[in-house]
Amino acid sequence: MSSACALLRPLGPVLDRWPLLRSTPGLAQLRWAQSDHLATIEPLSVAAFANAIANGPNESVVLDIGANVGAYTLLAGALGRRVVAVEMQPGCREWQRCHSAQLGLDPTGWVRFLNRFVATSERVAPVRVPKTGCKTMASPSAVVGRWPHGLRTKETRKLDKATPAGLRNATRIVRPVHLADYVRRHLPHARSFIAKVDTEGYEIQVLESMRALWPQLRALVVELQPAAWTFANVSAVRGRETLAALMTEQSMLALTLPHAKSGIEASARIVFDPCDYAMHRVSKGELVPPTVGLDTARLLDAEGLLGFVEHMLRFPGNRGWFHEVLLVRKTYWCAR
Repeated sequence: MSSACALLRPLGPVLDRWPLLRSTPGLAQLRWAQSDHLATIEPLSVAAFANAIANGPNESVVLDIGANVGAYTLLAGALGRRVVAVEMQPGCREWQRCHSAQLGLDPTGWVRFLNRFVATSERVAPVRVPKTGCKTMASPSAVVGRWPHGLRTKETRKLDKATPAGLRNATRIVRPVHLADYVRRHLPHARSFIAKVDTEGYEIQVLESMRALWPQLRALVVELQPAAWTFANVSAVRGRETLAALMTEQSMLALTLPHAKSGIEASARIVFDPCDYAMHRVSKGELVPPTVGLDTARLLDAEGLLGFVEHMLRFPGNRGWFHEVLLVRKTYWCAR
């Protein structure tokens, strides 16, 4: 076992949060890395992700974009799904190997890790990425990290000041990947996709990169950072247009996935039942503020999601710097 794998933590103790995952054979025996925030802060996102997988076809392919250490990939693989995980930080690869090795799967078959960054074209310029480390908030415009309001982290500022020789020694070139083109080349028979996207303000480029896959997209858990779009050269107009097109063209609903409050919500069990959520009706132009608390999730149509994004753009400091959302087809939402 590598030194990194020796640091993995038992997954079993946190699985009581998600009965669906607790009932998955063998999952309690797995170990995971640096992912406790998923259990204490983002348990609703995990529950929505697991529910989408469990209720989708067995042949669905999971796209884990911005995979970081590969926690979502581990869960998807344990649920028996083929996974394509994209993460631009080579320093994350050891954690990813530790996770995928536990699944006993061929890494070139069921779980594929791509050391790339997603772009709207493979002609986009490559970026230099630190050879070591696996940071949060990493993005092509701030390869070690950038806070959602734009301030680059100390590590990234150090890279900015490095000499050419120092930069070459500390970093490596990472190339872009166009998701739809990659799938067409390597998974030509895939007909159903479930995706998770966490790319620190690059989510619009990711959605546009997979536009040709939209007709086969069943569900998507995405972290929205509208205030950070500008650092990815995405205007607010373009971002709203892309989200509106996805919602309307594919007849989707959006469920906000608020973070858990501290206290009892940090350990409460979550039974994710899509039929428990009623539509939150929103008039055109109405703002929909983000919330905190698992019981404050709201089901929105396209107009509601645009109102949600608009509030985040206007008032990012009011819980709007980032927020997870589930997008899912209406026909797959509630079977009852």
